[in-house]
Amino acid sequence: MVHKLLRWMSLGLPPVIWMGITAFALTALFRFVNLEPQVEPNFFFSETDPAFQADLRIQKMFPEPDQVIVSIDGPVKSQAYIDRLSDLTLNLLALHPIFSAQSLVMGPVSPEKAWTSPLWRRVLLSQDGESSLIILFTNPIENKEVFWQLEEIAHYYETPDFDVMISGAAYVIELIRRHLVKDLKTFTLSALIIFTLVVSLVFRSLRILAGTVVTCVATSVSTLFCTHWFNIPVGPLTANLSTIVIVLTLSHIAYMTFNWKHLLLTPDITGAKKERPSGNVALQALKMTIRPSFWSMFTTFLGFLSLSFVEAAPLRMLGISGCMGTFIAFVITYLVYPWFLRWKTPVLKPIRKANRFESRIDRFLEKGHPGITTFIFVGVVVSAIGLWKIDNDPSLLSYFKSGTSLREGLDYVDAKFGSSPLKIVLMDREGRKFNEKSTNENFWKLQQALENDPAVGNIISLPMILSEAKSRVPFAFLFKLETFLKYLDRPEYGKIASQFVTRDRMRSLLAIRMRTLFRDDPRQVVIDRIQSIILDHGFRVEMMGGIYLLQGKLAGLVVSSLITGLGLLFILFIPIGILLSRSIYVTFMMLVSLATIPVWILGLVGHFRVPLDIISSPATNLAIAMGVDAVIHLLNMVRHCHAEEFTGWEAWAEARTRLWKPILSSASIVCAGFAIFGLSEFPPTQRFGLEVVGGTLMAALAAIFVLPTLASTGFHIRLSHRESSGEHRRISQDHIRN
Repeated sequence: MVHKLLRWMSLGLPPVIWMGITAFALTALFRFVNLEPQVEPNFFFSETDPAFQADLRIQKMFPEPDQVIVSIDGPVKSQAYIDRLSDLTLNLLALHPIFSAQSLVMGPVSPEKAWTSPLWRRVLLSQDGESSLIILFTNPIENKEVFWQLEEIAHYYETPDFDVMISGAAYVIELIRRHLVKDLKTFTLSALIIFTLVVSLVFRSLRILAGTVVTCVATSVSTLFCTHWFNIPVGPLTANLSTIVIVLTLSHIAYMTFNWKHLLLTPDITGAKKERPSGNVALQALKMTIRPSFWSMFTTFLGFLSLSFVEAAPLRMLGISGCMGTFIAFVITYLVYPWFLRWKTPVLKPIRKANRFESRIDRFLEKGHPGITTFIFVGVVVSAIGLWKIDNDPSLLSYFKSGTSLREGLDYVDAKFGSSPLKIVLMDREGRKFNEKSTNENFWKLQQALENDPAVGNIISLPMILSEAKSRVPFAFLFKLETFLKYLDRPEYGKIASQFVTRDRMRSLLAIRMRTLFRDDPRQVVIDRIQSIILDHGFRVEMMGGIYLLQGKLAGLVVSSLITGLGLLFILFIPIGILLSRSIYVTFMMLVSLATIPVWILGLVGHFRVPLDIISSPATNLAIAMGVDAVIHLLNMVRHCHAEEFTGWEAWAEARTRLWKPILSSASIVCAGFAIFGLSEFPPTQRFGLEVVGGTLMAALAAIFVLPTLASTGFHIRLSHRESSGEHRRISQDHIRN
């Protein structure tokens, strides 16, 4: 039954028909599937996440429109600055989704009064008085063109004495979306071109190159259609799905092609090499490769499946779509690619220099070289020290390249005013209402204490709003606070009271813009510190929300997701390793070898203080997939060598000499393709690409050097009696072979 299935898979449609089908599918993909990454403010979390649910409840309790922040640096008190600020505010207010604005010329009684107002001095002016804000209130922005219009207006008004910078959560999310769109178009296509060039250099065959391109495109298109069918949008992580699927496909292709080339020219009984019919060899190569390829696919599938159980929503989406892509890559590779190997009998012209070079490597790999393995382990141990230095709580601003004008503007706004919203719903610990004088006074003291925290930027609270209202009413001391709250809840004042206090006056909102850069403590530590200050002033926190909190939660989710995913992955490797090697010792050594990959990558990330963000974190899983692929093919070849009476180290040496070319070729193709991601202007894409390159190199070293050195000792112990009894026979075979 298996042989019939293999023959059916190898006797599919002719290559020309496969080319036509792939071209048609690619055209349909661009025509009917939206490939533009969708990035929303809540893209970090699923709708069922408790932190996100709390944020939604706060928004429902205290409805507030979206905001875009515009900071203007310059001589704030000069008349020229005020005049230009007035023109800029009016032009921004003319944009369609913007329905209201606050600035020194729109909100305060006058620009001069803003300097003495408890509200406007905190909301619109920096502490050093060197810049002011325009706060734009918008309806939900569906047309992203408004951000381009906003940037054009800001650029038009910018002068050396009037430096305009845009910030705000909605704008930052839009910038992330733009970078993802650009990288998806530019670097995915560039990586495919690089893959194509390297494949042509490695195999030196137009027929193999055509089969590789058609197969890779077919798997990528099929995966994108499948994710579209299951309503999985193109998001921050799945934007790289096409490249990941191509890498998985190339791995199957590389091993099948090298097995095909190895079988195509085989020595006859006299020792001379002669060509055999390409069709028969293609079928034999398929049979030889499909078993280890299946197990490689299965382990990679389990690796992605482990991500589908983690809490971080983007990683879950990557896990589900990665499972689809892994299975599709296996099926389409064995359905399409063998036909290109059967196309016609090639004329192989081996290069003598290449043969001499390969012979030297074969002789080198026949020896153990434990010193190389020791050197690799020393490097991994040194790298492991960096695990304690990992920055797993990076700011959203770290998604943008340092030194650029855009990043400098975002950093400036963050340092002067704060950039990341934190929303806190407060209740008085003694159950008093927020329309009482004593509660209001304690709230003022709380705000002043929070303003002294270096991580806290601008704060908007109920006492500030009431203070501004009382400053505009003669004999305000004669009126109760409840009178002012009802006054501020009128439509002509934007119902601002309802944005900061509930109707029963039992709960109030504390809105803070937090500083996210140059902080010494993780977000969660800062949040705990703020909660402690709140408790010390007689209040308690009922709910917390905002991007600052969500980002802090996400930092913990990324680490826990990595630990959970890698832990489940290694646990699942145990039965597969035992099934393939029939040895607990070899299985354990396989796990040790594979463990060097994540330790190496994450350790270097820690040493170089590279932010571990949600977009670059899956690089570890992809590198492990490459390592598992090489290790499984190596174990399969060792078993094949045992059948040929190779035992102990000889089996591993023979397996290494047969597989070093596909292992290194596959690694070089992956590294060449992902290295181009290092040229991206989007730091998460850079980090993802370079981490995959580093992990892939370590995966190749682990397969070629670490596992054979460690596992051969176990085989030697287990098979020592067999080796002793078969010593004479092996010497005779070696003599005949020589």
